[in-house]
Amino acid sequence: MISIQGFTVKQVFISTTKNQRGSTNQILALFLIALIFASLIVAVIGYKFGYRQGLYSVERTMTANNEAVASVSELTAENAKLKQDIATATQERDISRATLESLRTDIESLKTTNLQLEQVNELLKTSVAEQGGVALNILASEIVSLPENTFEYRFDVAMLDISGKAVKMFPKLTLLNETSMVEIPLEPSSYDVRGVANIRGRFIMPEGFVPKQMKLELTAGTQKVRQLYNWQIGKLITDAPPATAAMSNASQRPIVKSE
Repeated sequence: MISIQGFTVKQVFISTTKNQRGSTNQILALFLIALIFASLIVAVIGYKFGYRQGLYSVERTMTANNEAVASVSELTAENAKLKQDIATATQERDISRATLESLRTDIESLKTTNLQLEQVNELLKTSVAEQGGVALNILASEIVSLPENTFEYRFDVAMLDISGKAVKMFPKLTLLNETSMVEIPLEPSSYDVRGVANIRGRFIMPEGFVPKQMKLELTAGTQKVRQLYNWQIGKLITDAPPATAAMSNASQRPIVKSE
């Protein structure tokens, strides 16, 4: 056996083998340590990610629960309001029904009273006619000023012929000043009178004409009435209907004489 610096070849081989085994063990140990370290890092990262995900999920769940609670509260409030509205509407309906029923009763009562008054009126007309009737006369008259130089005439006329029948009456309206006159065309141009007749209509004042007086002439059968008035108009009325056809029944009410 060869000797090298005091060692034999066998001893050198054994020493080399031991050194190689020691290096391998160290490498394995380092690998295991690195593997464990990497596993710990992965575990920590996974824990943090999972924690964050869980926290986010909890927050979302809590937000959803809060929104659900808010929605339930809002729906509860709306439901209470709807119940109150329904109760109010029901109460108003019951009041309206009671009011309508009362109005129907009043209307029926008025109809009955009106029929009774018509019967009495007819009886009085017949009685007055038998006693000589009522001569043609003008009960009241007025002129109303409207916008755009328009005027409305109103005349209440009474007549009851001895025959008890209606008589055709022809009115004539004339405006006068110091130098001229203007005849106003009336529409309708005639009226059937048996009791009281309401003459209503409108005309536009001729441009530049300023009346001082107004003359109304009525002719019915053999009777004729003429009345002269000083031209006077009241306050301008701006809310009157645009045409006589649209005039309400209020325009047929008797004219109230001023004191």
